[in-house]
Amino acid sequence: MTTLMFDNAKVKDQPVYKIDDVFFNSLEEMSAYSDLVRKMVRPQRKTQPVTFEFTRDEGLLHQYCILREEMFKKVWDLSHFKAQKDKIDDISHIIVAKQGLQCVGGGRITLSTPAARQKLPMEGADFTLENALHDLKLAECSYAEVTRIAVLSEYSKDNVITQLIDHIILKIISHQCKFLFFISPMTMTRTHRRVVNNLGYTLTTRKDVIIPDREEYEGIRMFLSYIDLTPYIGGADDVVNAKINEFAEA
Repeated sequence: MTTLMFDNAKVKDQPVYKIDDVFFNSLEEMSAYSDLVRKMVRPQRKTQPVTFEFTRDEGLLHQYCILREEMFKKVWDLSHFKAQKDKIDDISHIIVAKQGLQCVGGGRITLSTPAARQKLPMEGADFTLENALHDLKLAECSYAEVTRIAVLSEYSKDNVITQLIDHIILKIISHQCKFLFFISPMTMTRTHRRVVNNLGYTLTTRKDVIIPDREEYEGIRMFLSYIDLTPYIGGADDVVNAKINEFAEA
């Protein structure tokens, strides 16, 4: 399948970016071409399947960053939201949903383990999950946060978001994480609950935990939710374990 890729060659000491056999000297040039490709391939969306992959491909990541900024502004009605590639992306697992050349969705997983404990995106000097959720005993286990989930609106009814979240959950289970956390406005939390329940998991929303306001939220109240994945760790669930193996071999 044709994909966007990064080429290690250099022209006049500048990195060369490549989409198929077309070369560019900057991400800006590649972005303009990617936008053109998006417009060209959208009419063909019925002819190609949507596939999912975890990637470090610079071209796909660039498309995903543009998409997530566009969709967060549109869906959450944010005026100043910026989603350029950042340091959290560098320490996270990025999954993209793509159809041919076009990135149509994606999400980001950040892990925290006893061997490599790090703050998750929602955490800061004024808030940590360990302090907010003593009952989960997080100091003793691995856990993760999923952020920046976004899907193009024209794919919202194509089961893409369900498949995307399914792949995310399986990835987290494969890393032996007992809990998956995320924050969202209550309207999105209800959507997440429907998707998670349809996949056979249980979503818990902790309204008793106050998420500190951040400038990027633009006054929108965020709610903390999580999925307890403890029953699925270590291949304990045959169905989930089979899906993990199938995904790993794809």
